[in-house]
Amino acid sequence: MGFLEVKDLTLGLKNTYLPLVEGVSFSLKKGQTLGIVGESGCGKSLTGLSLLRLFPPGITHYRGNVFIDGISLFEIPERELFKIRGKKIAIILQDPLTALNPVFTIEEQIEEVLKVHFSLSKKERKERVYQLLSEVGISEPKLRAKCYPHELSGGLRQRAMIAMALAGNPEVLIADEPTTALDPTLQVQIIELLKTLKEERGLILLFITHDLTLVKHLADRIAVFYAGEIVEIAPAEVLFENPLHPYTQTLVSVFKNDEFLTKAMPVSMLEKPKGCWYWERCLTPCKEGKEKHPELINFDSFHQVRCWNYV
Repeated sequence: MGFLEVKDLTLGLKNTYLPLVEGVSFSLKKGQTLGIVGESGCGKSLTGLSLLRLFPPGITHYRGNVFIDGISLFEIPERELFKIRGKKIAIILQDPLTALNPVFTIEEQIEEVLKVHFSLSKKERKERVYQLLSEVGISEPKLRAKCYPHELSGGLRQRAMIAMALAGNPEVLIADEPTTALDPTLQVQIIELLKTLKEERGLILLFITHDLTLVKHLADRIAVFYAGEIVEIAPAEVLFENPLHPYTQTLVSVFKNDEFLTKAMPVSMLEKPKGCWYWERCLTPCKEGKEKHPELINFDSFHQVRCWNYV
């Protein structure tokens, strides 16, 4: 089928109600790409991991749900979730050198995914490994498959990570800053590869990044995160041409003018104010924003924003 729905996802620290991701909702259909952008520490990667029900130490799920083809990933038993991870939903992590196991070859690691999800002979698994490596643009796949992660370049390691994520034929693919450790030329190559794979396989793609340059060329829609919540979500072209939230306006201005984001520090996740969390950084602060936190409202049928200026 191919349908992902996230409803009111709220995550935070265990043993105390301290949300680090709050009230996140969106939905995607087969073949669509959502870009999630924002500064470091805004909850982007935590959101991505939570879609597989993977939580870093000390983090828990407060409320909300994630559905793939109507299946609730927060309500099914762990044994059923184990079958879904990699099969229906998979993730590409940002640092393949630490994400890949250093003591196993690339072939062994991809084969392990195939063992879990398919009934294939050893010969069939090996042929499938070579096919996957070739599909992600790795030349001499039989030779590269025998390599350990440290024996490959950064670009080849990332392609191997993508091959492993695709091994279970997932419907949803989460790419968590997959180009962070790569030089600009390799970044473009990986983005083009993801774009091609999405189109060929009809994937639902969630692309997490802090780089608007990359997301502009890949995403159908963009969700802007600030302090753990979505402050604006819109079609990519609309967001770049008509950003509504002051934070988004700043990001787009920085992107268009090739500048650096320098005004103040992000709000502390531990000491969020009672009003708008962006109020102290806002270039056009309003009275309502000092006292009351805005909801995410519909500017039109395709564009949502969290700002008192549009209420």
